[in-house]
Amino acid sequence: MIASSDTLTQLFEERGGSWDEQGLVESLDKKGFTPNKCCSELIANSNDAQATKIIWKIESTHIKLIDDGIGMDRISLQNMFKMFKSNNSERKTMGISGLGGKEGIYILSKKSNKEPTTVVIYTCTKNGEYLKAIAPWKKISDEKIYTGNITFTNMTEEEIIRFGNDLKDCKFQHGTVIVFDYNDALKQLIETQFSVDEICKLKMSPNDRWDMIFGHADSEIVLEKTDGTQPVSIGKYDYFCGNETEFYTGKNSDIIHHYIDDKNEDRYVLISEAGPQEIVHHGKMGFKTEPSVIRIHQTWKSVGIYEVLNGLRVDKRIFDHQNPTPFSTAATILNNYDSQYFTEIDAEYVKESLSGCSVYRTSQLITKISFDDKTFNAKTSRGNSDTMLNKFHHRTEVRYTTYSKQDNRMDIAMGIQENKNQNQNVLPKQLERLIIYSKRDHLKKINTYFENVMKAKEDQEKKKRLLIAQQKKIEEEQKQLQKNLAEEQKRLKSNKKTLVMQESESESESKSESCNNTVIQVEIEQEEEEEEEEEEEKEEEKQEEEEQEQEEEVQEQEEEVQEQDITKEKEKEQEEQDPINIEKIVALLQEKCINDNVKLETIYKFINNL
Repeated sequence: MIASSDTLTQLFEERGGSWDEQGLVESLDKKGFTPNKCCSELIANSNDAQATKIIWKIESTHIKLIDDGIGMDRISLQNMFKMFKSNNSERKTMGISGLGGKEGIYILSKKSNKEPTTVVIYTCTKNGEYLKAIAPWKKISDEKIYTGNITFTNMTEEEIIRFGNDLKDCKFQHGTVIVFDYNDALKQLIETQFSVDEICKLKMSPNDRWDMIFGHADSEIVLEKTDGTQPVSIGKYDYFCGNETEFYTGKNSDIIHHYIDDKNEDRYVLISEAGPQEIVHHGKMGFKTEPSVIRIHQTWKSVGIYEVLNGLRVDKRIFDHQNPTPFSTAATILNNYDSQYFTEIDAEYVKESLSGCSVYRTSQLITKISFDDKTFNAKTSRGNSDTMLNKFHHRTEVRYTTYSKQDNRMDIAMGIQENKNQNQNVLPKQLERLIIYSKRDHLKKINTYFENVMKAKEDQEKKKRLLIAQQKKIEEEQKQLQKNLAEEQKRLKSNKKTLVMQESESESESKSESCNNTVIQVEIEQEEEEEEEEEEEKEEEKQEEEEQEQEEEVQEQEEEVQEQDITKEKEKEQEEQDPINIEKIVALLQEKCINDNVKLETIYKFINNL
C-alpha cells in the first residue's frame, strides 16, 4: 500500500542535543582529581596569573589560598566558572581544559564527611574593582544544578580591609584570595607538602609533590599559620639548575621541532650538526631506532618545539676526576642535590621517583615517562653499575610551552588529559626514540670523558712510576759507585799500609847513617846561622859608627858657626872701639885658614880691596 500525501506531511525534522546538567554536576566527583591534584591546579592558576608569592594560610576557621597575581576583572571572574572554558587560549599557560580550577575548588570544599561547602573568591586587578564570587557547592550538589548558582558581586568595606591584610606581605597589593572552610584533611595535606621527611614516608609520587611539580616556576610557595609558628617556604626541585661545572661535561640541550605535514601527520625533527633528523618509517607499521637526515618541506606547519635536557651531576662517589676509577656500585646513592629532597630510606621509591624522563609543560611537571628501551627503563632487569648510571644517575627532561587549547597537538602528543596530572605515559614512537637518541648520545660523551680522564691519570701514573724507577736506578747506581769508592779507598789504604811497612823496614836499615848525616847537617846549619848573625852585628856596628861620625861633624859645624858669630860680634865691638888693625886681622885669618887655600885666596882679595 502506498502512503498518502497527508501521511507524508506529518513527518517532521528536529535538532537535538543538550547538556545533562545533573550528570555534569555528578561528574565533578568522577574526573580523577584527588585533593592533592586540586591544590596543584589552583597553584598552577596562581602561576598563570604571574604571582610572585603564593600563600597557604591556615586559620582556626578558614584555610586561604592567597596570591599576588594580576587578579581578575568581571569578565575573567565569570569565565573562571564557565565549564570547559579555557581562559587563556591566547597565552602559554599551565591550564588546558578549563575544568581544573572549578574542579579543584569543588573537591577542596568538602569536609571530612564528604559534604561540599561554600567557597568565596576575592580578587582585584591593579587599580581595578574589588570583586568576589560565591560558589555554594552544597546547594549545587543538592539541586544538581550548576547554571546560575554562582554569585558575582563587589566586596564589602570589611572584606576589602581583610583582603589588603591578606596581601600585606606580598610584593603586589592585587591578586586573588580563595577562602575555604577549615577542615583537618586539607590542613594535613598542606602541611605534608612542606615536610620532605613526611613526603618520603608517604612515598609521594613526583606528580603529587609541589616541590617537584612547580620546581621550575618563579613563584614562592609559603605556608603561614596563625598559631605563632614562623612561615615556611617550600623547596623547589630543579635538577638542571646550577652552573655547567656542576655536571659532567656540562648540561646538554637538544631541540626537537614538532610539525604537521600536508597529510595532517605529526612529524618530529631533531636539529643536529648533521642537519634535520627524524625517526622514519621502517616496514608497514614500524619505525627505525636511529634517526635519518631529512629535508623539512616548506608545506609543513610548525606546531612548537620540545627542549630535551640531559645531564649527570658531579658526585665523587660516581666519578672523582682527581682519583678516577670506573663507577662500580649498583647501590642507590643520592647526590648532594637530590639528598635535599629525598632520603635513602626506601631505595625503590627513590629510583622510581627520579628515573625515567620528566615532562614539563609551561614550567609545570606533567608526568614522568618510562622509556620502552630496556637500556633506560628502570623497571626492567636487575641493576648493576652500568644500568644504575644509565637509568638513575643520568637524568633527562623534556620541556615545552604551548597555548591552552583542548585541541593542542603538542598536548595530544604528550597524552595530556583534562586532569594535567593524568597522563597516558606513552609518547609517539618517533618522539620517544629521538629523546632516547639524545640521551644515549650524551651518555657516550660522558663515558668518553670518564675514559679520557682515567687514561690521562693512568698515563700520569705510568710516567710517575717510570720516574720512580729511573730515580731508583740512579740511586742504585749511586750506591754502587759509593760501594766501589769505599772498596777503592779500602784498597788504597791497604796499599798505603804496605808502603809504610816497607818504608819502615828501609828506614830501620839506614837509621844510623841517617842520624849521622842529620847531626852534621844540623852543625853546618848552626855555623851558618852564627856567621850570619856576626855579619849582621858588624853591619849594625858600622852603621852606628857612621851615624855617630855624622852627628859629630854636624856638631862641629854648628860649634864653628857659633864661634864665627861670636868672633864677628867681638870684632864689631872692637871696630867700634879701635881703628882697624889690618895686619892683625890678616895674621889671624891666615892662622885660621892656613890649611885652606881657597879661603886664603879669598882673604887676599879682601885685603887688596881694603
